[in-house]
Amino acid sequence: MTNTEFKDNIYTALQFDASLEVLLKILRSFKESGGKQDEAYSILEEVRKENKGKPFEDRLLDVMDFASGFCPVGKRIW
Repeated sequence: MTNTEFKDNIYTALQFDASLEVLLKILRSFKESGGKQDEAYSILEEVRKENKGKPFEDRLLDVMDFASGFCPVGKRIW
């Protein structure tokens, strides 16, 4: 998955009110396809800046926590 595909997939999922589980699946797919942690976080940050104040911002922040490793050890992606 390219960076652009990751960004598009995350944004589309957020627009359709996807669960945290679905969003994390997209994040894991990005990693499995060779995506880097810092790239994922930067892309998520970009999505947040472009959509500040939208109803899905809290879920996006949760995904950003997982991307940064700020989550339980057993649930870390990187």
